[in-house]
Amino acid sequence: MHRCGVEPGEAVVALASIVSSASNLRFAGVMAWEGHTAAISDEVEKRGAVTAAVALLTSSADACRAAGIPVAIVSCSGTGTYKFASGLPGITEVQAGGGVFGDVHYRDHFGVDHECSLTVVTTVVSRPSPTYIVTDGGFKTLGSINAMAEPIGISSDDVKSFTLSAEHGNLRLSVENHALRPGDRLEWTVGYSDATVFMHDEIHGTRNGVVENSWIIEGRGKLQ
Repeated sequence: MHRCGVEPGEAVVALASIVSSASNLRFAGVMAWEGHTAAISDEVEKRGAVTAAVALLTSSADACRAAGIPVAIVSCSGTGTYKFASGLPGITEVQAGGGVFGDVHYRDHFGVDHECSLTVVTTVVSRPSPTYIVTDGGFKTLGSINAMAEPIGISSDDVKSFTLSAEHGNLRLSVENHALRPGDRLEWTVGYSDATVFMHDEIHGTRNGVVENSWIIEGRGKLQ
């Protein structure tokens, strides 16, 4: 993606050699991210693009080994590409973190058909009209980058618009809804898990409506 690191091939070997020879460093492996292929919609084209990109990584790892530098880790990929990269020879690790949850962004933009497991529960705080629902979840609760959250239990065909302010979600419908009242819960499928998880302190694991586990989000507030 031309963001970090060095070009494949000889430059990788040169950098690995520097790291390996440093007394206070241990060279463990190489990584790359073929993110430029994630949004390709045609599966055949996408598989070919991912394969070509990953080949640059694995050939660089082989070049290091040929130079006498052991390479234990060859890491690549993400949620949008791991389906194609994980089975390629020479790969030891894929970094498909968002795939644990699934979300609207990965589903609609990257073709990842996982069931979406990450949701946020909000409270209805106002019903200005039968076609207007206001909740207490704004962009400080639901990450709004790349994709918007979707209400569970309300057909997407009935959603006219959904906007977020800091502390409120404003859902306008094309049909009347008399079921939801102030104080009721409205659950949302997360738009983009990467932009949502870090804003919360805990994740609660539920099964059949019962909370079975709670996990502290250790990375919360650690961007310093």
